[in-house]
Amino acid sequence: MIMMPSCLQAARLETGSGHCNTQVMPTHFKEILEHQVNAPIKCLCTVKEFQSLRSLRQHLVDKAGTQKKYACTVCCRSFCCRRGIRDHSNAKHPGSYQEKFHRCITCCISFTSDCALRQHIRDKHGNASTNISGADEKSKKSKAIRKYLENYFQTRSVVDTEDKKKSFRFVYERLGMILRSVKEKTGGEVFSTELRKAGSHATGLKVNKADEFDFNIPLNVKVLEVKRNGTVPYIFRDKYEKKEQHGPSPKNMNVDRELLKIPNGQFQIPEGYAVVVVDKNVSTTLDPICIDNHLIPHLLQKRFHSLIKETKLGMEDIDLNREAHGPAITMNMHPPNDHHISVDATTIIDWKGISVSDYGWPRLETRTVLSGQLIDKLINSGCQLTPKGNEFWNVSFSNCESILMKNIDAPGECRKKCHKLLKSNFQTWKSRSKTGYKAISSFIFKHVTFWTNEKHQQPGYWKDSNLDVCYVDTLRELKQSLHNKKLDNYFIPSENILSNRDERQLIELEEEVEEEIRALENIKY
Repeated sequence: MIMMPSCLQAARLETGSGHCNTQVMPTHFKEILEHQVNAPIKCLCTVKEFQSLRSLRQHLVDKAGTQKKYACTVCCRSFCCRRGIRDHSNAKHPGSYQEKFHRCITCCISFTSDCALRQHIRDKHGNASTNISGADEKSKKSKAIRKYLENYFQTRSVVDTEDKKKSFRFVYERLGMILRSVKEKTGGEVFSTELRKAGSHATGLKVNKADEFDFNIPLNVKVLEVKRNGTVPYIFRDKYEKKEQHGPSPKNMNVDRELLKIPNGQFQIPEGYAVVVVDKNVSTTLDPICIDNHLIPHLLQKRFHSLIKETKLGMEDIDLNREAHGPAITMNMHPPNDHHISVDATTIIDWKGISVSDYGWPRLETRTVLSGQLIDKLINSGCQLTPKGNEFWNVSFSNCESILMKNIDAPGECRKKCHKLLKSNFQTWKSRSKTGYKAISSFIFKHVTFWTNEKHQQPGYWKDSNLDVCYVDTLRELKQSLHNKKLDNYFIPSENILSNRDERQLIELEEEVEEEIRALENIKY
């Protein structure tokens, strides 16, 4: 509560508890202003007096806190996240914002200067020299790990700019030729010639060399409705009969699969998937790949594969994989006198009718990490429907993932670096793997990065100077997910990304991650 010296009235805080850890609301300041006082204003809880409302307000923000717990020390404006106050301070009060780089190894509280840290150790932890000695030892080890990681990053993660430009130009021209030819063929009019960059190239997360590119290709279809709930009266026979797979994989695009009609709509639409209802009058060639106006993703994917196969005849520098890679059709291109390039082409349907907010995003913790402006941008970006399921379209927030990954770091921060280090390590692990890690993709690492970012909100934690801690924590987060065989989709938490993955591959990858953590912790310095 706040005491008004002139009339001895008390303006009680929100809960009326009289303690300084309760919330301060704007109405409290209005009550203060209504008192015409000449004497200093006093906080009854701490018995401190103040000469101005501004001083009292800052005291209340410091002691009581608000929903926006990051307050500017100059103008008292409050913000929900550190990024907000940092951007505000840099724009309005240059030089006023200081990051806390000096951390106490005993209680993990951070300070803006080494002097403040030493004083804290003397005040709170007794023998300063012993603690500082331990801090110095830990500092030496941290520097050694950072030096190793920086060297590894420069030698294994950085992509040569000229190689990237040359490889992209070759792929873009070849794939553009293929799509133009596909569009001219019967049934090809549903595929556009637009090539949208996707994956690591779109977000600047490519590592080592430019040997793989991802593209999204929008479909030319008129969508009437997208259903996320209910059942459908059809299923592929091989799934319905659940026979052991002794023949070709269902992913094999050269194999015809029978779509079986079942009565009364018995097949449930899974969480994170949808049924797309289209207007078949737009093109007569939609009939063979539709059931009751439902566009069947596997049949569309098979047609796309067939048309590419027909088109690329005579192109000896391109091989077409017979199996789909998730929602993508994969090609291997071979530029003359250069490294091979893997290309994933994914057909998509843009749909604004589904948002990340439909799945309970953002969470309360998310709002303390990401700025309101970035959250709004992600919510308004909609989704893409991709042919990842057999009967159903996958609700993909790959556009949100790209936007978030592009904006996840401020200058001098290392989330992207941690992600690229993880991808580089994975390439090494994959080269010596017994299983080949065919069920593992960088999609998993991306969501590990998002969750790790949300769990570690300490000021200055993601600075480059803390790379060693950040990367080891990211590895630990990945190891825990692999061990539990559970990693929630960052935007659809009810979806477990690791479900139905090869258990042998998860166990093998967990062992590799554990060994990497051990190697970093035992590094010589």
